[in-house]
Amino acid sequence: MLKSVRFRNFKSLRDFSVGLRQINVLVGPNDSGKSTILDAFRILSVALNVGRRRNPSIAAIGGGTFFGWDIPESQLPISLANVHSDYDPSETWIEFSSETGRRLRLNFHDNARCIMTIPDVLPRSGATSHFRKAFPYTVSSFPTLGPFEEEEGLLSEDYVKRWAGTRRTHRLFRNIWHQQEHLFPAFRSMVEATWPGMSISPPVIQWTYPGFVEG
Repeated sequence: MLKSVRFRNFKSLRDFSVGLRQINVLVGPNDSGKSTILDAFRILSVALNVGRRRNPSIAAIGGGTFFGWDIPESQLPISLANVHSDYDPSETWIEFSSETGRRLRLNFHDNARCIMTIPDVLPRSGATSHFRKAFPYTVSSFPTLGPFEEEEGLLSEDYVKRWAGTRRTHRLFRNIWHQQEHLFPAFRSMVEATWPGMSISPPVIQWTYPGFVEG
């Protein structure tokens, strides 16, 4: 189990640590960093999947080298354009620590790259199997609550897949269920059991304004 996460110059969190327990509740005013902490776990979810599928390699950045995993920006659930605190790219990272003492670090560089490294020594041979054994975590992202998009256009499958579960989820509500029609009955049953008297139907494509597909 993860026991802590530490931030260095990541968005609004210049030097901040969070201790983790079995259940954690984030409470605070707007713009205090709650969503930023959740973003860290969204990125971790993608990075873990990369580490389980690919062996690490050497990446040259800014005159230095890193041995780790170059996380494709196209797979990341957040934009890397402004991740550095006060636009200072000198040292920006998020580090996760487990109760077994293992550490995993996500390093962010000024050329919009995210490199995952392991501060502890990890054998280079059979790296994917060692990685899966060292970090046997499953991270699932929970959508951020927000108002529905009143004029939601029909979006591509790749776009919806990338941003579902992120801060943009509430703007993709109809598209998500349009692309996952087979899961909608279970969702409808949950909603109707939670709020007696409420009934919902699958989204119907009726968007006819410019730039979107009519169906």
